Amino acid sequence: MTVSAESRARCVAGIVIYRPQHDALLRLVSTLADDVTTVAIYANSPVSGEEQQALEAAAGSTELVVLRPGLNRGLGAAYNA
Repeated sequence: MTVSAESRARCVAGIVIYRPQHDALLRLVSTLADDVTTVAIYANSPVSGEEQQALEAAAGSTELVVLRPGLNRGLGAAYNA
């Protein structure tokens, strides 16, 4: 599915993670990045600097934001953030 440039201009993908399978997460970020302007990851578990670099590479030119609450706050808090 191709998203129009107008829709893409307003679109953010939000992902909530807790101890993800990093290969799967990288594939997800890469796939979503083609259709959105920003990929926001709410990390309910630590993301290392190396993992963040890999995520940024997977996002390509799409903005990547990693929110780090410092503890597992759950899905409700993550979606509200």
